[in-house]
Amino acid sequence: MKISKTESGMPYILYPLKTGYTALASITAFGALDENKKHSAHTLEHMLFEGTKTKNYRDIDETLSYNAIEYNAATYTDTIKIYTLGVTRKTDILIDLISDTVQNSIFPSERLEKEKGPIKNELKADKNGPVVNYYTIVYEALYGNNGEGKKIVRWARPPTGPEIDALTVEDLKREYERAFVPENMVFIAYGGMNLDKISKTIDDKFSSFYRKGPKRDFSEIKPLGKKKEIGVENPKSPYSRLEMFIPTTGFKIDNRKEYLSLSMISTILNNNLYKTLRQENGLIYSINVENNGHIRFGTLNVYTESSSNDFLKVRRIIDKEIDRIHAGEIDPDYIKKIKSASRDAYIVEKYRNPISSAIRIALLELQARVISGYENYSLLSQKPIDITTDDIRAACDKYINLDRAVNLSFINKKT
Repeated sequence: MKISKTESGMPYILYPLKTGYTALASITAFGALDENKKHSAHTLEHMLFEGTKTKNYRDIDETLSYNAIEYNAATYTDTIKIYTLGVTRKTDILIDLISDTVQNSIFPSERLEKEKGPIKNELKADKNGPVVNYYTIVYEALYGNNGEGKKIVRWARPPTGPEIDALTVEDLKREYERAFVPENMVFIAYGGMNLDKISKTIDDKFSSFYRKGPKRDFSEIKPLGKKKEIGVENPKSPYSRLEMFIPTTGFKIDNRKEYLSLSMISTILNNNLYKTLRQENGLIYSINVENNGHIRFGTLNVYTESSSNDFLKVRRIIDKEIDRIHAGEIDPDYIKKIKSASRDAYIVEKYRNPISSAIRIALLELQARVISGYENYSLLSQKPIDITTDDIRAACDKYINLDRAVNLSFINKKT
C-alpha cells in the first residue's frame, strides 16, 4: 500500500490487490451538518452527476454504460462520498470521472429543476415511516435545539417540498466550493493497479486542484444527558415498536478502542436480546441493536417490535441485559468468536465488496489526516486493536446509561 499527497495537498491511498477490478472513492469532510440551507448537501450530491465543464449528463451516462462502470455517491452527517468501480484497464476513465466531478461540476439549472422531483419523492417515501416523523423530537431531546445541537436537530428534521423547491444553482455552487477542498478530502484506489502509472495519473488529474475552503471544526457535540419518554399511539400498526437512543460518542481515531468496544456491545446485546426475547420467551417480532457513530456525535440504538401486551416486559428485559454487561457478565469465548467472525468477514468483504472496503480505508485516513490532524498517520503502521472484556465493560460504564436515554415508543393499544 502507498500513501501520498498531490501537490495541492489532497492525500491519496493506493491499495493494490491481485484482481481485475479497481474501486475508487473520494471522501470529503463535509456533510448534512455543514449545509447552509436545509437539504442542500443531499441535493448537491444528486447534482454531481448532471454535468461538468467538459461533459454533460448524457456524456457521463454514455461513459458509464459503454465501459460497464458503477458510479454513485452518498451524503452523511459529516461526509460526502463519491465512488466508482470498473475493470482495471479502465482505471484512467474512473479517475477522470471523479477528478472532473470534484473540480468542474456546473449544476445546469434545467437539470436541477428536473432532479427536484425525484428528491421530493425520495423524501416522501421516507416521511411515510412513523419513526422518521419523530426523529426531530428525539434528537432535540438528546442534544437540544441550541448551539451545535441545533445542527443535529436540523439534520434529523425531514425537509419540506418548498425547501427543496427553494434551492438554487447558486446555493449548490456555494456548497460545492465549501465541500470539495483538497485539504478536506481523501482519495483512494483499491484493487488492480500499476502503482507508478496510477500515481502519475492521479497527480496529473488533480494537478490544478487548489480550491480553498473554511477551516472545519470537528469538536464533539455533547448530549444533554436527560432521560425522556416519547409515546405515540399507533393504531394502524399490528405491533408496538420501541426505539431506544442512548447517547455515546462520535468516531475519532483517538477513541477507536472505545468505538470498537461500543460496536462489540451492540453485537453482544443484539445476540443476548434475540435469545432472551425471541427464542426463550417469544416476545418480539424483530430486534436490532446498532452502534450508530457519526463523527461529532453517536448513539447506540435498540429497536424492537412486539405486541403491546408484552411491551413493558420487553422493556424490563432490555434493561436487565444492559445491566448484565455493566456487571461484567460477558462470555470470553463468545468475544473470541465475534472477533474471529469479524476477521473472516473482513477477508470476504475485501474481495466481494471492493467499494465498501475502499470507503472504509479512506474514511480511516480522513479521520486521521483531516479530522484529527495527524499528518504522518499511516494505516501501514497501525496494529490491530484487540478488544477485551475489560474494554467492553469500561465502554459500557462510560456511555451506556439508561438515565440518559431517549425512548420512542409506538404503541397499538388494541393489540
